[in-house]
Amino acid sequence: MKKENILLIILLLINIPYIRTDAQQSHFSFIGALWGTSLNPIEAGPSDFNVPLTITIQYFGYYVANSIHAKLIVSNEFSNAIDENEPEAVAVNIAPNSLFTLTYYLNISPNASLGKYILPLRIMWNTTWEYNMVEEVNVTVNLNGKVKLDFQTANLYLDPGQLNDVTITVKNYGSGEAKNLNVNVVNPAQTVVLESSKTVDKLEPNSEISFSIKVFVAASLANQPISLALTGNYRDAYSNLKSFSQSIGFIVKPIKATEFRITAKETYLKIGEVNTVKILVENFGSVTLNNFTIGVTPSPPLNLIESDGKIFLGTLKVNEKVDTSLKLYVTPTSQTTSTLALAITYYDTTGNLKSESRYLTFLLNTTTKTSPISIKVNPTTLVAGKINDIEITITNEKTTTLKDVSATFAFTTSQITWLTPDIFQAEKILPGENLVIRARAYNPPTAITSTILQVILKYYDESGTFYQESRNIGILSQGIIELKIVDIATLPEQPVPGQIFSATITITNVGTIAASSVTVAPKLPEGFRMFGSKSVFIGDMQVNTPATFTLSIQALNTTKPQTYQIPIIITYYDNLRNQHNMTLNLTINIQEKNITQTVTSKSSSTYLTYWTLPAILGVVLFVIGYIIGKRVKHK
Repeated sequence: MKKENILLIILLLINIPYIRTDAQQSHFSFIGALWGTSLNPIEAGPSDFNVPLTITIQYFGYYVANSIHAKLIVSNEFSNAIDENEPEAVAVNIAPNSLFTLTYYLNISPNASLGKYILPLRIMWNTTWEYNMVEEVNVTVNLNGKVKLDFQTANLYLDPGQLNDVTITVKNYGSGEAKNLNVNVVNPAQTVVLESSKTVDKLEPNSEISFSIKVFVAASLANQPISLALTGNYRDAYSNLKSFSQSIGFIVKPIKATEFRITAKETYLKIGEVNTVKILVENFGSVTLNNFTIGVTPSPPLNLIESDGKIFLGTLKVNEKVDTSLKLYVTPTSQTTSTLALAITYYDTTGNLKSESRYLTFLLNTTTKTSPISIKVNPTTLVAGKINDIEITITNEKTTTLKDVSATFAFTTSQITWLTPDIFQAEKILPGENLVIRARAYNPPTAITSTILQVILKYYDESGTFYQESRNIGILSQGIIELKIVDIATLPEQPVPGQIFSATITITNVGTIAASSVTVAPKLPEGFRMFGSKSVFIGDMQVNTPATFTLSIQALNTTKPQTYQIPIIITYYDNLRNQHNMTLNLTINIQEKNITQTVTSKSSSTYLTYWTLPAILGVVLFVIGYIIGKRVKHK
């Protein structure tokens, strides 16, 4: 025998066991198992009955398997529809190297635990050349449970015409975990839902999670039922995409009635004089009244003095009382009563404009003699912390001359000091004549917000009759508030996109009175957002007392590097509760980031293939055979 033939035979003998062992090691391989079918996967959990389980097997035989009977040997947690522990499935005409499925209908015990089950699958089959073949394959079945979602809310009643905060709770009553839960809230007509989409990463069995939405309900839906539709999808415990739809019902409350009253503290008005009338407005209802405005229309003989008849009271909260003053001059008349018409407008809680008409009736004191002198003071508001110039005009309203007229002035409060003149005197005042008095008064920084200027008038008429009158004129006191910036510091000085920086600002009140309720709120341009509170409440700022506040701001990653001017609005109130705004600009220089790129190299590995070992052995034996043959030939 030639040497080449000997080596060939040896190689064949070596490699035949590998080939046969690999080819005949297994005829079937488990590919996967799922509950339901491949076209319609379902969830399965404890206590389910007659649930289809689909097992995918790959056949590696040499011949067509024309008859396959497969028994699934289940554990105590499973049984088939007739309560057997070895349910059977059949497949026919399975070609070599092809996939086929086996479907079993199982009952799942209520006591079954969630998890992974490894079940033996005994396969019996025939081919055209082989009969009564038996092979057992282990299959893996996952029992992950079922998801059961339910949406609930405790907010059953909604307020009409308002933005309602609604909390929705989603509960998972099932035994399986829900993932990637996407909830969309579909609003009905005449409603608006803000942030209508919500996402929940994971909802475990027997757990719940809540999220809030804002729902605006039109006022026209008052006292009616409405429902919000919740739709969306999620991944069940088997990662199957499932959808859901559920509605939650609500009842819209009726619109609350507004209740307020307007009264006048004065009952009698003096004829021929200017009467100061205090009007009191009381909101004793259950809702806030916004933009409350009163239009005053006097009827003869009442005349409105120093006012255009428009009184704006702003917002009247529940149980709040607000008063205002009117000056009414009563012309000489024989009437005993007179009416003041009030046209009232306001917005209720639904945002609707409401209007009402009210009337105040006054008694006229006909026994009072009408004074011939009228007094006008300008200004009627004194500035605190300085000497104020006051112009007082005395007018003879009658058709006769007044003689030996004198006037003295004093404030009813000791805080404001009258300076000059000590006394005003005039020999006479002709009919229709105006006499102007230039006066001065000192209003200290700590003065109260209002006072009364008392004027004592003395004069004689043409018949020589002596008269003395006392007039009370309301004067307001308004302080000076002047806020100055002392220092501005930013840290870091040049932030980069994505970085949080702080701005520390010091301001001082260099005015004459304290500023009340000082609030700082930046008006951020695009590319910035507040980090923390959106505003800073400083409170009251006394005179010459610095106040320091810090704003934490983040430059977003999308912010372009450049210099920005950030307006900062400072809001405060003076002693008359007038609101004032001050704007300062904060300069921020955004720098570019230093970006470092790291290159990661990938290493490749070489692995021995399945045929590497036989090849190496073949080469070794070839060398040994060659040496042995050479020695035999040599002998």
